[in-house]
Amino acid sequence: EDAQGGDQDAMATTLILRNLPSDFDQQSCQAWVDKAYKGHYDFLLWFPAKKTSRLNNCSYAFVNFSTAKHARQFRDDFHLHRFSQDGADGAAKHQWPLSVAVAKVQGFAGNYIRYHHLLAETGSTT
Repeated sequence: EDAQGGDQDAMATTLILRNLPSDFDQQSCQAWVDKAYKGHYDFLLWFPAKKTSRLNNCSYAFVNFSTAKHARQFRDDFHLHRFSQDGADGAAKHQWPLSVAVAKVQGFAGNYIRYHHLLAETGSTT
C-alpha cells in the first residue's frame, strides 16, 4: 500500500499549501507562487484560516501544477519553508512552517468541479 501511495505521490500535480501567512489573500498567494513558478500551474485557490482554530490563524491554498515534475520541485523547494514576518516591534512573530502535501483531489478538472462555485467570488486563477 505504501508503494502505491508513493507512486500516486510521484504522479501528483495538485498540492495543498498549509500555514501560509495570515496576511495572504488570493492575489498575494498567487504573486508568491509566481516568483518561481509563473506559467507552471493552471489552478490556484487560496482560503482564509478556518475560524474554528484558535491555535493556527494561517491560511491555505490548493495549486495544480502543469506537470508532476513541477509539483515535486515546488514541494522540494518549499516544504517546511518559513516566511519572515516581523511584528510592529521589529521582533519576528511566530509562524508555523509551510506544509506542502499532495492534495486529495488531483488535476485541473477535479479541482474546477469541486471549487467552481468559489472561483467567480475570488478572482482565482483558472
